[in-house]
Parts: sequence; C-alpha cells; structure tokens
Amino acid sequence: MMDEIVYRTPESIIVSNADREAEAMKKAADRAIAEKNGRLVIDMSDTGFVSSAGLKALMTAMKRIRGAGGEFVLRHLSERVYESVELTGLCDFITIE
Repeated sequence: MMDEIVYRTPESIIVSNADREAEAMKKAADRAIAEKNGRLVIDMSDTGFVSSAGLKALMTAMKRIRGAGGEFVLRHLSERVYESVELTGLCDFITIE
C-alpha cells in the first residue's frame, strides 16, 4: 500500500470557503506528488455539507493528483455528503472508503 497524504476538511465546504479549501487540497496533492506518495486522502469525518462549489474543489484536487498518476480517495463521508457525491455521478470516478 502506498503512503498517503491526508487532508481533513472542515464542517462544510461552501461558497465562502471553497476557494480556500481548493487551495489547501491542491497543496496536499502537490505534497503527495512531490513525496512520490501518490495517494491523497480527503478525510471528511467532520464535514456535514458540501455545496456545488465544494464539489468543484474536490474535483480539482482529484484531477491534479490523478494527472500525476496518483490516487484520490474520499474517506468518512456523512450520508448527506455521500448523497451529494452520488447525485453528481462522482462516485463512478472517486474511491470512497
């Protein structure tokens, strides 16, 4: 199993913090790429809501790590967050643990 870089998200990812979260996830992805870990885990155990802006932030991080040949994982999704991810069809493209 690859080493992993874990980024823990806040209570919600919405318009007011989506840019900040996208930047933080981008930095975590860059760390995984630079350290040759290749696995970025987004720990969402504290997150109860993700808006469309938040979903975009997740997709941006996913594209960055996968573009470098790495793996993108969402972990500990609440039922509400999982439903949002599922509704958009992202479940077909993202590993969920």
